[in-house]
Amino acid sequence: MRLQLPILLFLFGILPSITSAQSVLDSLLSIDQFHEPPRKNVFTNINISREYFVLGEYDAGFSYGKKAMEIANELENDTLLGQSAFFSGLNAFEMNADSGFRYYKISAELLLALKHEWAAFAINNLCTEYTELSWYAEALEYRLKSLDFFKELADTTMIVHTMVRVGYIHDRIGEYDEALSWYEKAEPIAIAQRDTLGIADVYAYRGIAYDELELYDSAHYYNKKAIQLFKAIGEIYAYSIWCSNIGNTYLKQENYEMAEQYLLESLATSDETDQEDKSIKLINLSKVYYHDGMYIKGDSTLSKALEIAKNYSQYKFISEAYLTFSESYEDRGLEEDALLAYKKYKIYEDSSFNEEKANQIAYHNAKFNIQEKEKELLLHKNKSQQLENEKLQIELELASRNFWITLLLALLATGGLLSFFVFQHNRRKLEREKNRALLEEKDKGITAVIAAQEAERTRIARELHDGIVQELTHLKTQLQNMTDGGTAVSRKSILAVAEELDRSAHEVRNISHELMPFALKELGLVAALTDMLEKVLPSNSIQFDFNVIGIQERLPAKYEVAIYRIAQELINNVIKHSGANQLDILLSYRNNKITFRVEDNGVGLSAATGKGIGLQSIKSRLDLLNGVFKFEKEEHQGVVAIIQIPFEIDQ
Repeated sequence: MRLQLPILLFLFGILPSITSAQSVLDSLLSIDQFHEPPRKNVFTNINISREYFVLGEYDAGFSYGKKAMEIANELENDTLLGQSAFFSGLNAFEMNADSGFRYYKISAELLLALKHEWAAFAINNLCTEYTELSWYAEALEYRLKSLDFFKELADTTMIVHTMVRVGYIHDRIGEYDEALSWYEKAEPIAIAQRDTLGIADVYAYRGIAYDELELYDSAHYYNKKAIQLFKAIGEIYAYSIWCSNIGNTYLKQENYEMAEQYLLESLATSDETDQEDKSIKLINLSKVYYHDGMYIKGDSTLSKALEIAKNYSQYKFISEAYLTFSESYEDRGLEEDALLAYKKYKIYEDSSFNEEKANQIAYHNAKFNIQEKEKELLLHKNKSQQLENEKLQIELELASRNFWITLLLALLATGGLLSFFVFQHNRRKLEREKNRALLEEKDKGITAVIAAQEAERTRIARELHDGIVQELTHLKTQLQNMTDGGTAVSRKSILAVAEELDRSAHEVRNISHELMPFALKELGLVAALTDMLEKVLPSNSIQFDFNVIGIQERLPAKYEVAIYRIAQELINNVIKHSGANQLDILLSYRNNKITFRVEDNGVGLSAATGKGIGLQSIKSRLDLLNGVFKFEKEEHQGVVAIIQIPFEIDQ
């Protein structure tokens, strides 16, 4: 179990208590802003936004934060704009993650550039939310930005704090050696500054890493040093959490006596505000009691854990509690109770899984929306600059033309003006035609990508319905038959159900592999293509020859993903339309170009197929990399499909 960082780590001096928020809000709302200076209006609206946040009225808080931003923007004051954006993001995030990320980033970028102390608030909230959503790349990016910021300010306390959190991000993605190296760099700084909390943090998070590495003696050594320091400086919440961590480590070692000692200490030092953290502590403590044969005490402890977990909708801990009940009942020979508890475990495990998937979907949607908005802003900025340049160019041409017309012959003025009007008309006509063509091409690309996404979603839904859903329905029937008979369930029957579940899990892993193949992520493009071809083509009675020339190292991720998806589309087209039984496939790099070539011996693609959604999707992907696509068809000789993407090794 880990210590959860408060989302407003830096804001204890900024946010008031809930009890005083309403009276402060009433006072602020009574201010006549019409007679206030604009700068003071900004702070009034920021304070109102803050009070609404404390009261949980996020919509109103967001509205006043936006109002403060509008006034700050009119004043062209980036400091006030960054501060206003922070409170807009604070309220917006509680309603919509996409919007919250956007305003936090505005605040962070503005205040970082100004080296303003409030930059730390926005960056901390960004990183905390990124880490909670497992969005580790972005969390790491902003943690490193904040580290540079604190180094410029020579704020050693925050340097240590940030280095520890950078290490923890590496810990979450399994890079334990890298995590430990960050803790080692932070430790001497904290010791030199006599920063007791910083030293305790280093020891505590180092203990987490060693526990993950199953180096339990080292984990105990650093965790126990951490709790001594936490207790000495009055950090009781952290002390309680790490006592629980130590108890959990002893539980892994099956040292139940020591596990009980530290879990009880953790519970004894928890206050009423720590109720949400008690469920997992009580679950672990019940396992100690069950091991010692204290079933009544174990049942009572586990029931308390279940009650807390349900109060806070902690589906993961609810399912863990029911699984613990099921295992205990089975040990006691209470087969019916064990089966009932196991059924509840599966229900809540599914709920936990669905909640996790919903969070992942929301996270990916937020990421996609942010990227799209950033693209739109960049395009708008480039277009504005282009129009400004064109305007300046036209003004220069007009000034020069008018000078020479006036200097030489007044008679040519009429002709010059006429030429100008014709030029303007033609230029506008050309721009309209150009814009129309660009919009049409963009619409085609967007339509192709959306259609491809929908087709993929339909395919996944069909595979889930025809595969996993059918298997789970069969399992449900089996379980009903097992319980309706009124007799004890045999071990053989349970093992049969377990085998069915294992096959379902295997099928889910296969679908996950199709969405983002392990080989592509971990081993690279060549390994992923080889794996895909070996799995897909032989099962469709197609032989193939795959050669790689000139590619020794891994390519950047965007190139590998694009080429892999394009290869999938080409192979699918061959299987569906060509009737081929032999493919020659080449992936090569030469003359600063990546070439992917697929030649089949089938009937080839018709004109209709060549304009289909799949090939439009290929073209849309290639447009993002400035690549080209072509295919050649000869009578009775199949089709050669070729993609070429410019790429330099130093990329």
